[in-house]
Amino acid sequence: MPPRKGKGKANESEGGPSTANTFKLDTRAVGATSDMQDPAERVSALDKKLESAVLGIGKINILGIGNDLVFGRYNDRALKMSEVNKMITSFEKHGMQWTKQENAIAIVIEATRLVEHQDLNGTWNSAETLPTIRFKDVKPIYLASGQHRVSALNKMLEKYKHDKKTLSKRIERLVDKDKLEADEVVEHEGLREKLGKVNGYLERMGQWGVIVYDIDILDGDKELGRHLSQNQVLHIYNETQEEQLVSILRDLRDAKEEGGKNAVTKCLDAQHLKATISKNTKLTKVLKHTRLMLVLMEDILPFGGHYRTRREFDVNWLSRSINVVMGAQIQ
Repeated sequence: MPPRKGKGKANESEGGPSTANTFKLDTRAVGATSDMQDPAERVSALDKKLESAVLGIGKINILGIGNDLVFGRYNDRALKMSEVNKMITSFEKHGMQWTKQENAIAIVIEATRLVEHQDLNGTWNSAETLPTIRFKDVKPIYLASGQHRVSALNKMLEKYKHDKKTLSKRIERLVDKDKLEADEVVEHEGLREKLGKVNGYLERMGQWGVIVYDIDILDGDKELGRHLSQNQVLHIYNETQEEQLVSILRDLRDAKEEGGKNAVTKCLDAQHLKATISKNTKLTKVLKHTRLMLVLMEDILPFGGHYRTRREFDVNWLSRSINVVMGAQIQ
């Protein structure tokens, strides 16, 4: 009996045509591509887009500027005094380091509100090389970051003012005495030295490096504004779970407006995967409950920024009380 023929293998081994790829699959070598779902790739892409919105860099006196500084346009982060106190501790331990680019505060404003022909091309890490930003008016200015830094500076300002008043009074009492003991003379010299340092703090305090962004460009791209307002650099500036939740709800709202229910589902799945990868178990639990997320997005988010401090946006409370929350919502 003659041997059976192989199924195409003989021809293939002899250099004949292969019949395996019957569906015309792409057999070319696979090159490297960018994964825009990768956080680093996504942040890099957004950073590049942000560059086009930069009007310049410089410094302002946060404590002396005539314009009201307004937060919450892009990130309505709740002000927490515990975070402010951490910031003060960091300032006292490491210094304010306000000339560093990574610590700069983002100003968002119309280009037409800046004084013409001023220098906006400073360099970082030196107070002398950062020009003072000048504005045409005293209307409110939007800040996309720095709420806790500004509050920390204001709190420190009040402390130094109080210290100055206390030291000055003590010095005056010593000066008014007809006769001083030797230890009082030493105390007087020490008080004057302390007062000099406090005056130095008061004179220098308030200066801070800023990056000025064009509000028209940021308002034309919702994602850019949110990206700019996220705290991504130092751990003491990191986003809270509640900020992440509100940001996700906004993304869901935008997805619904652009692509309907299917887009919302896809966006929510992506956010759930991201939270799972980052091992944020409480946020993951909240995101996993689709109906809860839809209720938060459709019924609670529209109430505005003043509602963010309520427990309905507290991730710890939500993760513990999902059944209670959704039971009440059903009723």
